Amino acid sequence: MKVAIFGLGYVGKFLFPSLQEDHETVAFSTNTQIGQSFIFDAQNSKDIEKLKHHKYDATITTFPIENEEFISMLFSICNYNILLGSTGIYDRRHFDEVITEDSELKKEHKRYAIEEYFVERGGIIVRLSGIYGPQRVPLNWLRSPRVGYSDKQLNLIHRDDIVAALKLMLCKRPTQKIYNLSDGARHSWKSIIDFAHEKNLLQEKIAPIEVKENSFVDNTRFCREYPQLQFHDLFEFLQR
Repeated sequence: MKVAIFGLGYVGKFLFPSLQEDHETVAFSTNTQIGQSFIFDAQNSKDIEKLKHHKYDATITTFPIENEEFISMLFSICNYNILLGSTGIYDRRHFDEVITEDSELKKEHKRYAIEEYFVERGGIIVRLSGIYGPQRVPLNWLRSPRVGYSDKQLNLIHRDDIVAALKLMLCKRPTQKIYNLSDGARHSWKSIIDFAHEKNLLQEKIAPIEVKENSFVDNTRFCREYPQLQFHDLFEFLQR
């Protein structure tokens, strides 16, 4: 399969060499060059025009798309296009809400209109929960004033699990247009902080905060279609 990756950020930089093991893969990025990758600006009409003469079996875009011209280019070079989105687009109206692919979206969200257009054209969106992995350790997020000792659910997905999921999607084309991708584990900040203190991974005391919104991202749709995907365990990761 001939695959094009757009974006070589945290996920893309790991996805690119991983896909090269099984597929003829090229990558395009505004600033990053690794291996067989090329400089490409998704906002530049000349760069977009140059790519229209290429053909691919699948594309994966790892960054938020900002213009319809880029989307039109994708569908001129390929009929199987995947976009990585965010579960942050869901409108969390109810406390302890379970978020599914059918949950309400924030229509004012900056990604809303362009993602609607992408799906209308026939694209597939994989909405990611909070990404963790090497150099992205959740305990480091405790420095943020928005994080504290609370029962707030932390919806996560390991970087390597995102890559594994995308590889499965290349082997077997999905039947739906939208998928939520999270590890499906229920862990609160309170349970993570208690675990870190118990294992001496965290010394300082974390102040409690008031929780104004709490929700759980459901991954049932993806897991039913790709039951072979195995997720990393957050607590095992924290101990490495």
